[in-house]
Amino acid sequence: MTTYFRDFSDADGISDFTELAHVSGNNAPAWAIQNTDEVIATSSSSHLETLGWNDVDGDANRATVEVVGMYKLPATSTTNRVFSVRVSSDSSRTAYSVRLRNADIYVYRSSGVTATQLAGDTTLSLTTGNWYWVRFQFSGSNYKTKVWADGDSEPTTGGAGDGWNVINTDSTYSTAGSVGLCKGANTTSHVWSMFGVGTNGDTAPSSGFAAVSFSGTVPTQNGTRKTSQPAQSPTIASYFSGTETPFSYAVQSGTLPAGLSLNSSTGAITGTPTVTGTQAGIVIRATDQDAATADTNSFSIAIAAATVPDLSDLTASNLGDETADLSVDVYF
Repeated sequence: MTTYFRDFSDADGISDFTELAHVSGNNAPAWAIQNTDEVIATSSSSHLETLGWNDVDGDANRATVEVVGMYKLPATSTTNRVFSVRVSSDSSRTAYSVRLRNADIYVYRSSGVTATQLAGDTTLSLTTGNWYWVRFQFSGSNYKTKVWADGDSEPTTGGAGDGWNVINTDSTYSTAGSVGLCKGANTTSHVWSMFGVGTNGDTAPSSGFAAVSFSGTVPTQNGTRKTSQPAQSPTIASYFSGTETPFSYAVQSGTLPAGLSLNSSTGAITGTPTVTGTQAGIVIRATDQDAATADTNSFSIAIAAATVPDLSDLTASNLGDETADLSVDVYF
């Protein structure tokens, strides 16, 4: 999975995010959910801090990263850092971040509280109190950023090229790091809604979050003793949907017939049943990348006896050696 999206209205809130102070001990901002689907960072001290997304931290390809999200431009438009990428894990963090104000957008390179202003665009005319989308991309030493008003179409022409307000390079930090929301070094409250991330060259999505869910009814699954069962993943896994893939699968209740097993990655039930009969009360649970879960209905797997061959049709000829044996395996 190389894309992630959150609208912050799900049950997790920001529980799967971690505060990352840019100087050890300076994690002063209080991060919280307000109005159901907005993240707010408030602080009485001027500390720079990132709220890193834990799910993205597990992505090995995040050195090439793009983020997009919606930010509410505050009335006091000072050093409003919006998003950070390549945030290091040391106590005096290094990072790239994008700053948005009512008349400009800049990219910054930070080491602890020391920030270096990189290339920017000073042609903006934004309205405080309004929501704006910001897209920020870093690939190798190349970075881009653009801004547009919520409700408008994302620009694809003009600016510095293809709708980007800023296109430039900086090769100071190149390794993968944390990715997240960024609170500027000021006492102004920062507010976000919607946040998407794309890694390894994928475009960061601006919509589409859906936790794993189950729909339909899994019917009784049928098999035959001593007959290898084909993968049942089209039957079981296809009942689950959601954007936070890949899912992991586990038997939540009940027991699979002896000889069968569940693949935790694909949801496939395979194997060779060794007993006949019906196992009822089986429930399969799918867990998505945000730890949301969904369960199937309770269903059964019925294993029938193998078909007995008609031995009257069995003939043997030209066996030659009088000691030759003919054996037939019959399963019941």
